[in-house]
Amino acid sequence: GAVLNPCCFVDFHSKSWTCPFCLQRNPFPAMYAEHISEVSLPAELLPACSTIEYILPSQCSPPIFLLVLDTAIIEEELDQAKDSLQQSLAMMPQDALVGFITFGAMVYVHELSSTALPKAYAFRGAKEYTSQQVAYQLGFGQKNPAGSGSQ
Repeated sequence: GAVLNPCCFVDFHSKSWTCPFCLQRNPFPAMYAEHISEVSLPAELLPACSTIEYILPSQCSPPIFLLVLDTAIIEEELDQAKDSLQQSLAMMPQDALVGFITFGAMVYVHELSSTALPKAYAFRGAKEYTSQQVAYQLGFGQKNPAGSGSQ
């Protein structure tokens, strides 16, 4: 699904936005569309509000967290990020679904379900992939899309 965030392209005329991750165009909900303008933005579109917490109804699916870490940082910052990630994981509900992606020269999608044999899917940072190619490599695709080949 699409994620409303500060990097989205907003079309104020049509009251819609485009997700930069999946390129899906979406209409704003009525309560946003009614008030949105270039000077009146919802918090999700403000660069200062890159982390937003939502209050969910008590009866919902397990929460899903996607953790993304830039590994092209100095060792001291990487150690601090590691500590923050460990604290975050410790505070998550036991039934939470967690995804972990690291990126530097390569992008790695880490599979967290197996503790015996860690597994990560690697994608070259300099190569462009279609969403179908990524889905296939992660095991979600139906067939091998043209040009997906090996990494």
